[in-house]
Amino acid sequence: MQSVVAPGADWGSSAHRFPNYVDGEATWPAQLLADTSGRCTTYESFQTTVAENPDRPYLGERKVVHNKDGSTSVGDYEFVNFKEASDTATLIGSGLKSLGIRKNQTVGLYSKNRMEWTLTDHALSSYTLPSVAIYDTLDPDSVQYVMEHSEMIAAFFEKIRLESVLTAIGKGLPDLKYAICFDVVTSEDKARITKAGVELLNLCELKDMGVANVSPHDPPTASDVAVLMYTSGTTGNPKGVQITHNNLMADVVSLQKRLHVSNQDVHFSFLPLAHIFERVIQALCVSRGCSIGFYQGKLPELMLDIQTLKPTFFIAVPRILSRIYDKINQGVKAGVLMTCVSQRWSAERTPLCLMKRSLIAWAWHLVDVSNGSSPGQRL
Repeated sequence: MQSVVAPGADWGSSAHRFPNYVDGEATWPAQLLADTSGRCTTYESFQTTVAENPDRPYLGERKVVHNKDGSTSVGDYEFVNFKEASDTATLIGSGLKSLGIRKNQTVGLYSKNRMEWTLTDHALSSYTLPSVAIYDTLDPDSVQYVMEHSEMIAAFFEKIRLESVLTAIGKGLPDLKYAICFDVVTSEDKARITKAGVELLNLCELKDMGVANVSPHDPPTASDVAVLMYTSGTTGNPKGVQITHNNLMADVVSLQKRLHVSNQDVHFSFLPLAHIFERVIQALCVSRGCSIGFYQGKLPELMLDIQTLKPTFFIAVPRILSRIYDKINQGVKAGVLMTCVSQRWSAERTPLCLMKRSLIAWAWHLVDVSNGSSPGQRL
């Protein structure tokens, strides 16, 4: 849905943030999408990018390394490319179809940002299954409220949310039939969920079902609902809104006019995917063929993730940006600033977009230097 100006009313353009209007006439989604052939839905956008950049690194996570002494550590980012992501999404979606889940039935996503979250979201859009993202910080009552209110038939979750899912089922979820865990589950876990009247699978089992029963995609139209987006529940029960593919892709086009990202950019996924801004940013990344690296989910190690990934942009709350600012200031006070700037670009000769990326690059360099480590390699 979009706001419109009532006949004869004052547009009040000075009070509006939307930049694309002339004499009170705004450029709404139909016009915004006029020059984006093949990208009028999130599904079309993803499939177009897969065709154009199949081997481009897409989703990355840091993997746990098991050392010879029995200890564990976290390694570098490892990526799947766009083609691999597309193939996996088809298997996940086919698994859901083999369970009897029908077009336009809602499916929940309840975990921190991770590769499986985004792969599942692509699976849902491939078969016109609106997704419902649940903040992993919600209290049990709010989790149950969102799951019941959205009438979701299935919910994907990570293992540490198992007790919250069980609690929600116990409070009453008449529409929920399947719970799919991103991680390994035990026979005891399955027995507990089954006793509550819901079938529990892990993601590998669901993909195996998809391998045995590959279903052709059943893609959405621009007017189909892509997301049921709920608030974080700070003022009572979470409030939900239906967001269409047209809405999302219009936001993508608008953002690109401001950010000018390309398939050489790398996004650091930190802001929760239950937040609409991170969802739109990831849709923008898909449309431009950007790479996305996920943080581990551990705030104390956030800066280490950033140093390892070397992103060109990411979305965060002011508190996190203040921490990065402090690190950069440490490097500036150490006398590194002028050396880094003079080595990387000349303001008179460098285009603005390259200057912006160079600034980001030396900022990460300063973070590395202030921590006593050697700068890592970007993708």
